[in-house]
Amino acid sequence: MHYQGKVYKGDKCHSSETSSDQMDVSIRALLYFMQSIEDEKSIKLFHEHVPKILPGLFSAFTNDEAVDAHGRELVLDILYYCLRTVSWADGIDNELVDNCLQDTFNSWMSLFVQII
Repeated sequence: MHYQGKVYKGDKCHSSETSSDQMDVSIRALLYFMQSIEDEKSIKLFHEHVPKILPGLFSAFTNDEAVDAHGRELVLDILYYCLRTVSWADGIDNELVDNCLQDTFNSWMSLFVQII
């Protein structure tokens, strides 16, 4: 019997999801969560998570096996929301911006330059 991507045999459950399906679910969940952050205070507080998120986004975006074209579009949406959480500090607290974006931001910019 199949139920939401899982195959049930007897009393045991076996996942029929591929790693790209799991990646898609994770990306969608993070995007949904970030879209729900609307008030300015919460946006500003979320910046502390950006240094942990950006390397994973970059890895997912550049991994053809894990993410398809639609998944890359979702990753770019999340990148936008991550940048939104630190953009308020640009010119006000450049150290905070540097700490949030670190080397991953340079990797993103290099990739965009190559694409363009």
